[in-house]
Amino acid sequence: MDEMSEKAAELDAERRQTIEDTLLTQRDQAFEQVISMDARLTQYNFLANAGGAAATLAFMGASQGDAHVGVWPLMCFVVGLIATGGQIRALLEFFGLLHLDAIRRREGFSSNTLTVRECVLPSDIGKRYRYLNRWSSWVSQSAFTAGALLGIGLLLEHFF
Repeated sequence: MDEMSEKAAELDAERRQTIEDTLLTQRDQAFEQVISMDARLTQYNFLANAGGAAATLAFMGASQGDAHVGVWPLMCFVVGLIATGGQIRALLEFFGLLHLDAIRRREGFSSNTLTVRECVLPSDIGKRYRYLNRWSSWVSQSAFTAGALLGIGLLLEHFF
């Protein structure tokens, strides 16, 4: 019999334990990534766009009569902040699904309802959230770039 078609009860104790350990590790890694990726993405995209917004507001406050010129860069940074929220939410949803699926696969294997082959991570899990995460990230980073370039251009125009 092909080992990939066997259920937990059909495997020797050592092989079964190895697979259970692997499934537990996958579950734990997915959960750790929820926390790690959330922190890193939040810090990068949020700080970049919030910093841009703060700098623009400071410029607008210090400007004499030309404060309105900072509205466009500010809007770019606000769009970036909103996109960052979508990016983080999509990432959390994806890793949440990954975590739940790791639990499902381990429980299915342990209860002899899933074969070893059926315990493989599905490739289509969270596809919609991965797509949303990718595009939100691009929007956030593009909005920051646009806001920064607009701000630099307006600043240079202001001084020259």
